[in-house]
Amino acid sequence: MTEKIVLLGASSQVGFHLLPLLEEAGCSTLAVSRHGTPPWWRHNSRIRWTGPGQLPAACVNADILVSAGPLPVAAELCSCISGLKQIIALSSASVQFKHNSSDRSEQQVMTSLLQAEQRLERLSASRSISLTIFRPTMIYGSGMDENLCRLARWIRRFGLMPVAGQGSGLRQPLFAGDLARLVLETIMTPAGHQGIFPVAGASQLSYREILIAVFSALGKNPRLVELPVPVYAQLLRMYSMFRPGAGVSAAMAARQNCDLLVDTGQMLEKFSFRPGEFRLRKEYLLPP
Repeated sequence: MTEKIVLLGASSQVGFHLLPLLEEAGCSTLAVSRHGTPPWWRHNSRIRWTGPGQLPAACVNADILVSAGPLPVAAELCSCISGLKQIIALSSASVQFKHNSSDRSEQQVMTSLLQAEQRLERLSASRSISLTIFRPTMIYGSGMDENLCRLARWIRRFGLMPVAGQGSGLRQPLFAGDLARLVLETIMTPAGHQGIFPVAGASQLSYREILIAVFSALGKNPRLVELPVPVYAQLLRMYSMFRPGAGVSAAMAARQNCDLLVDTGQMLEKFSFRPGEFRLRKEYLLPP
């Protein structure tokens, strides 16, 4: 494959799985990461690492931009690359669930995501660039996520996990390697893959079942402490005051009993990709 690819967020959990696929496909890839070359990456001549400070000069001849990092950064960069043929960007299914969140910071993040999506749509339309935006659900499987790995860290430390009520809300965890394969398919066969697509794993599990799976993957007996939703929300509120920037909000308490499901019918119709069932292993909860 002769196209030159710029991969934003290359050291992310999706980048971890996508880079070997791009290497195997023979793609010439510029891997962009604000954290530098990650320790898990082995040297390869087809993958060149750089930081955001070297952009956009380093990617002026890029054909394809893949964004696995902050979407607003991708929207800003696209306007600086003149020869782009294709954009593949990862947004989040959270724009469907958190747009009416009681937490102002969550609202701001969702607004920023939607604005970045809209900016990419306007730019691609004005320049006839193929645009595919994926909105994935809860991503896991690289030891770098802030969903299951955060839960695992808490369980290792305290040996138990509080849960709001029954924790009955359904989830569709998506393996990061599956999402990487979907991105590769879009690179290889861009025709007909334009649009915004919700993406999810094949399994539907309650939040409670996911907690139990984390315990099991760590080799521990599940110890769940059920708390009334208002009590749990207050604990989260206090935690966020002591740990600002931890990504925790009281709004999370109510969502533990809400179904956060997306319709993947359009994705299954347009792509040959089929996501796998939820399978949690201990290594998926450890940094690579």
